[in-house]
Amino acid sequence: MLKKEAKKAAKVLFFDIVYYALIFMIIYFAGIFLANVLSEIENSGFVLGTYSLVDDIRALNENDLSMIKGAGEGISSIGLKIFFIISGIFLAVVLNASLFKSFGYSILLDKKFSLKFFFKSFFVNIFWRGIFFVLAFLGSFIVKPEMLFAYWIILLVLFVYMTPFVYLNLDEKSKVFWILGSGIKNSFRKFLSALAIYGLIGICILGLGIFFSYFRIPFGIFVSVIFFMVGISVGKMFLAGEFRRARRNP
Repeated sequence: MLKKEAKKAAKVLFFDIVYYALIFMIIYFAGIFLANVLSEIENSGFVLGTYSLVDDIRALNENDLSMIKGAGEGISSIGLKIFFIISGIFLAVVLNASLFKSFGYSILLDKKFSLKFFFKSFFVNIFWRGIFFVLAFLGSFIVKPEMLFAYWIILLVLFVYMTPFVYLNLDEKSKVFWILGSGIKNSFRKFLSALAIYGLIGICILGLGIFFSYFRIPFGIFVSVIFFMVGISVGKMFLAGEFRRARRNP
């Protein structure tokens, strides 16, 4: 039994590692694309800024006006590029989660991974991650600038905490909104259990980090990250076990 659970944990850990490795790659390439777009914005801003110093619009000749018009069209083009880049990032993250996270959770839930399971996971991810994406975006306009970072951190903590509960309800026969609603409810019902599991894992990882830093052990951060990922996989296994027992004994 223990050997079987160890194999299961190893498989879940493998898919988690692949998932996070791809997330880092997505972030890296997204940074490159956005840096190129920002340089275009600076160039366009310079052109418009030069002509904003002119007090009398009548002082502009046709060449000036055509250059301003061209700069405006350039900004519109840049806006479209940003939209497509952000959409591409979101879709890549959703596909990554729908494939590798779903593989991991199908193992935890003792379910066979199938095309139906993948598509159900895809639509769940679209809505679930979309909710937090919209909340983060709206916060940029609603929340005060000095509170914005704290607001994003709170959203991130909520997302990280609640997402496993949503995934533990994944089932190709269930409706998307039932999976989301049930996951949110369970995140409140099982708060103490999750707090105990992840709290213990967090204390262990923090202790490891302090130990490695104090003794200046080479690759200490890397080892701590590995232990962290192992801890998360084990934590998810405990939560999945609780869910299976709850379903057997409603």
